Amino acid sequence: MIPVALAVERVFRRESGPVLAGLIRILGDFELAEDVLHDALLTALERWPVDGIPERPAAWINTAARRKAIDRLRRAATVEAKATTVAALAALEGQGSSYGNPEDLEPRGIPDDQLRLIFTC
Repeated sequence: MIPVALAVERVFRRESGPVLAGLIRILGDFELAEDVLHDALLTALERWPVDGIPERPAAWINTAARRKAIDRLRRAATVEAKATTVAALAALEGQGSSYGNPEDLEPRGIPDDQLRLIFTC
């Protein structure tokens, strides 16, 4: 059995080009594709000593990179949504609204889901 570091190096040398090209095609962002590919390789260095080297290491790297890209895109969308909510709250505070008066809390352009989230917190 070959050492894990050598297996990851081989996958990187042989398969990183095609995997990176596929990620760029899917994501449309070179930097994001490169980042998630490198993250997937680091994950392989962490996981393969424990779980063993997969039968198809390139496919494992490709799948891990795609999942990491999905995670990053979701995280970015969540941050953006929260920033919008914070901006809306700041705008309401800037108008001098009284939180005790329900008429002052009308949804001035804030989607219903965001309002539910605000009042739930």
